[in-house]
Amino acid sequence: LLEPRHPSLAETYKNMASTKYSLKKYSDALICYQKVLEIQQRSLAPNDSSLAETHNYIATVLEDLGQYEEAIRHALISVDIAN
Repeated sequence: LLEPRHPSLAETYKNMASTKYSLKKYSDALICYQKVLEIQQRSLAPNDSSLAETHNYIATVLEDLGQYEEAIRHALISVDIAN
């Protein structure tokens, strides 16, 4: 079994999120992306580009769910990390 913070586990959740997003199951995709973010925050440096990417994915899903304020918050975090 993989450790709860193992990068392969994050990649698996990311793939699941992408599939759920493609199926327009946005709430399920969000849950998976949030799990990716939790793992990444415990295992990566705070300025790692993977974190920026995940925040961007979360922002996109939140936008599709109509949660615009929260989407903007994650988009801004993504930009901060990328800079």
